[in-house]
Amino acid sequence: MKTGHKLAAAVAVLPLSLLMLRITGSPWWLLGLPFSFCAGWLYASDLHAELVRATDMKVWSWRRLLLQLPQYVIATVFALGGVAGLAWLLWTLWQGGDIGLKHGLLGLAGSVIAILGGVGMFMQAIRGPPPTVKEWFKVSFDDTQVRIRARPPREPEVDVSFAWASIVRVIFEDGGLGGSDIFFIFTDAAEKPFVVLTEGEGGPEFSGALCGRGYFPPDIFMQAMRSSDGGCYVWPPLETTR
Repeated sequence: MKTGHKLAAAVAVLPLSLLMLRITGSPWWLLGLPFSFCAGWLYASDLHAELVRATDMKVWSWRRLLLQLPQYVIATVFALGGVAGLAWLLWTLWQGGDIGLKHGLLGLAGSVIAILGGVGMFMQAIRGPPPTVKEWFKVSFDDTQVRIRARPPREPEVDVSFAWASIVRVIFEDGGLGGSDIFFIFTDAAEKPFVVLTEGEGGPEFSGALCGRGYFPPDIFMQAMRSSDGGCYVWPPLETTR
């Protein structure tokens, strides 16, 4: 299901909840309002990130600037609101006003959070959305070797390989709803496991080849793919050795 369709479905929950509230009179339908807002915000953010990635990604290009304009505006409003709140608080104290310790601390904390949040959003708008796993991770293979190349953001580049025949154990870790599923490949040629992200370039093909070669049972893989609880699946089981 595409992000735009998910956003439309989330937004549609709002009028549907109000309609059912009017028909049934049950206040439980009001629960759809915060759900619609939260889901709509998340899917709108994802859709916005996809649209930004579809541009030429130049920071100061007109298309990029127009797409990022709402984020710049929100960041500016947050930052200026925090500055205004902090200025009001300091001015009140300077004039000898009594706002109380509790309210003063709350006002100070709110102003600082607004300023930092606004600056953070502004910097994020300049940097743009973070790269997807597919943009910085690639796994490729042939009949004998598997090669992993990765350029994770702000981390050292990785370029390693291992032989199919050296695999002794495979652990599949479910990434949940927000992360990539991960294969940890243990071999007899290295102490540490090799890491393969299934959402990276070549990840689905590698998963099929791994199961096809008998290193991970297809039925367990399908069970793992259907789950989203962050569980781990080990093959061969820890009490046995391949």
